[in-house]
Amino acid sequence: VSECLNAGNIKAEDGDFWGVGAIVGRGESSALAKDCINTGRIHVKDGTDRLGGGLSGSGSQMLENCVNLGTADRGVFGSTIDELVVISWFSGGTEFFKNVYITGNYEDGFGWDYEPVEVQGVNKVSDITDKSAFKGLDFDKIWEMTENGPMLRNIPE
Repeated sequence: VSECLNAGNIKAEDGDFWGVGAIVGRGESSALAKDCINTGRIHVKDGTDRLGGGLSGSGSQMLENCVNLGTADRGVFGSTIDELVVISWFSGGTEFFKNVYITGNYEDGFGWDYEPVEVQGVNKVSDITDKSAFKGLDFDKIWEMTENGPMLRNIPE
């Protein structure tokens, strides 16, 4: 999946949810989401550790040059980080996240036992209108900086 935008709100209310995310619901280890952005609200009313992810719901896909400007139960990944730790251990330490950015006043990108944790490759930014805060994003060809922060070029209106 590349150069995708989600601007809609996603809310899951009843059921056993597995993978509610703005860009990827549930990805497999060979999947890659690259140069994608979410500006919508992602929320799961569930009470389990499966929450709404600002970029991905669950799975083991890789995320590269992705931005979540929306709000979500978790900024990047809905599942708890222990799932990724196990997957990474079996795959020999694959780098799952590269130049992933989150903003807002919600929990950091991931959780472990319902507490926020930092994950390599995920960056929390406060200045969303400064290109230098988003290292790795290609502002010459793929991204542009708007008054509301980074946005993909060539998005149909």
